[in-house]
Amino acid sequence: MSVSDIIHSRRSNRAFDSSRAVPKEALEKIVNAALLAPSAMNQQPWRIYVSMNDEFLRKVGLLVEEVTAKSYPGILSRKEALGVKEAIFYDAPAVLFITKRKDLPAPVCADIDIGLCLENAILAVYELGLTCVPVALPAMFGKDIINDHLKIDTDKEEFMITLPIGYARPDYEGPTQKALQEGTVVWLDE
Repeated sequence: MSVSDIIHSRRSNRAFDSSRAVPKEALEKIVNAALLAPSAMNQQPWRIYVSMNDEFLRKVGLLVEEVTAKSYPGILSRKEALGVKEAIFYDAPAVLFITKRKDLPAPVCADIDIGLCLENAILAVYELGLTCVPVALPAMFGKDIINDHLKIDTDKEEFMITLPIGYARPDYEGPTQKALQEGTVVWLDE
């Protein structure tokens, strides 16, 4: 599948087939693609934690879901509508947890660099015939939970985002792509 095909057909999957494991070799390719992202001053500000442990992912997902529901109660109705066991990782059999180093020469650029790293991972996911959804809720509401369970040294790195990865559940149709909004591009030479 071409990069253009991936960009135009990709959808955020929120219901994974938990019975189908993601091969470790596929995850290695995804992580390697993520690590090849460009970064300001080649600072490579990211660190990627990978989990394929269903028990760990379920436990952390439910803990983050509980604290998220206090600020965003709609998460529980989403869980019910999707028929997933938890509405953070959506029953994904693998999750990438991406952090940002704090000892950077160009820290102002690091958030953009993390986005580039994430996009490389997403493109690799779809190239391999898998699906994913970037989930920022753990960073918004459950950062302490993630830091604790991943044993992140918060003096040295900051948890940024998760990327649940797997195969789409066969009965899940997913969201439709939104129409492009008028005025989002301004051509200066016309």
